[in-house]
Amino acid sequence: MISLFFGPKKFLSIITQVFYYGFKNRRSFRRQTFIWDYLLRVQCELKLSNSKDPTHQDFIRLIDDISNKADTYGKDMKFQLFIFISLRDHKLTPYFLKILLRPQLLQIHYETESFLRDQTLLTFLTQILNTFNEIELKLDKNRVYYYYYKHHQQTWA
Repeated sequence: MISLFFGPKKFLSIITQVFYYGFKNRRSFRRQTFIWDYLLRVQCELKLSNSKDPTHQDFIRLIDDISNKADTYGKDMKFQLFIFISLRDHKLTPYFLKILLRPQLLQIHYETESFLRDQTLLTFLTQILNTFNEIELKLDKNRVYYYYYKHHQQTWA
């Protein structure tokens, strides 16, 4: 099952492309913006709102955990780790529907023709993500580590 996630044209690569399609990559002061930056922005808004919603609190904790424990990872790798853990814990669909699709932030960070602002494509993506709720993903840390490094050698070199 793990081999379906890593490598070119595998799930993590494709979902990353979905999130980047139409993403406004602002370069300010020679600094590129990544999807991880968008997740941090969403997390910041949730913290400021003092929401008691359990899904919001789980999202905040997960972003904090990844930020603290994967501090040597690049921003795209942190995003992929977020996707992988969210899938494993069957929380990606609620995160996606309740948190990531914040209209005011989507308007700022995504072009009008982006994947995440197209309702038909969102419905299709949600259906795909829901199928993962039926699958039990068991993560063997060593195997995930092996696959991740094997398929990201150019990033780690």
